[in-house]
Amino acid sequence: MVLLTTFNNQVSAQLLESRLKASGVDTKIEVLEGMDTYRVLVFEDDLEEAKEIMESADTADDSDMYIDFDDEMDLDDFDDE
Repeated sequence: MVLLTTFNNQVSAQLLESRLKASGVDTKIEVLEGMDTYRVLVFEDDLEEAKEIMESADTADDSDMYIDFDDEMDLDDFDDE
C-alpha cells in the first residue's frame, strides 16, 4: 500500500476512509504512536482514483461551509416558539 495523505486527528482520517470505501477503494489507516498522526493508505492501483475522491470531498466540504456575510440578516424573521 502507498500513502495517500495524513491527518492529525482520527475523525478526519476515518471520514476519508469511509468515503473511499463507499467508492470501492480499499484503505488502511496507520497510526503513528506518540505523534497523533494518522496515515491513510491505499493500493497503488487505486491511488489516482483515491486522490480524485479526496479532492472532490474537499471541494464539497468547502462549499458547504461558505457563508456570505454581506447578506443582511433580519433577526425578526426568526420565531421564538
